[in-house]
Amino acid sequence: MQYFIHGDDFGRNPAKTEAIDALICGGEIQTTTLLVNLNDTEHAVELAKKHGYQERVCLHLNLSEGRPLTEAVKKTGLCNASGVYRWAHSKRILATCMFPGAIHAIRKEAEAQMKVFREMGFSSRRMDSHDWILFNYPVWLAVKPLLKRYGFETTRRGCERWIRTQKLPLRKYYRFMEKRISKSLKMEETWSGGLKSFRDALNRGLITAETRAEIMTHPELIDGELIDVSLRERVPMREVEDTLTDYAGPATWTGEK
Repeated sequence: MQYFIHGDDFGRNPAKTEAIDALICGGEIQTTTLLVNLNDTEHAVELAKKHGYQERVCLHLNLSEGRPLTEAVKKTGLCNASGVYRWAHSKRILATCMFPGAIHAIRKEAEAQMKVFREMGFSSRRMDSHDWILFNYPVWLAVKPLLKRYGFETTRRGCERWIRTQKLPLRKYYRFMEKRISKSLKMEETWSGGLKSFRDALNRGLITAETRAEIMTHPELIDGELIDVSLRERVPMREVEDTLTDYAGPATWTGEK
């Protein structure tokens, strides 16, 4: 088995930024994804440059938190009356963002985030999305034409637990979207999920010697301790690393950059 540990939400807030910086510098995680429109973004960029791991920072497309970089998207169903993103329910996106004007607005916002990411000095060819927003058809229609222009070639596979726990229609929809996305963005890993999902997959015999896995974490610095807060569960990052090392040894794959 090959795997790498990934830390989501770099730049979301100081507690997450500091945690991810410490973990990458210490070798406990191999990659992270940057949110380019939140309050701690500049701090995250400074740390990545200071400690020399820019090539391990990927783009985390964000259409569900904070303020957009562009104006037109504020008039879509993705934002509230104050022009701030609200959490992106799939049904609302499909209902309010399928018309051409909304797709154009989303494309302008996605392009602005890609452009800022490149201007910040990051060269990663990998991108994914906050709250899995890329797995929504109108968002994918908006983003797809931008990929080659900004040099994005790879993305993460849909999280097994996230997809598996949906109701059947949504489960089929997200699998359909995963296939569509994989035609334009290569998915290097064969399995993706958090520590709990990894343990479940082990018990179900889904993890084999041939598995190439992305272990997803959401690190945060809480009371001086590095914690994975994925799915509202608090697991020390040391436990994540120890569990994986006990099964497969140290991480042997850094993921596609």
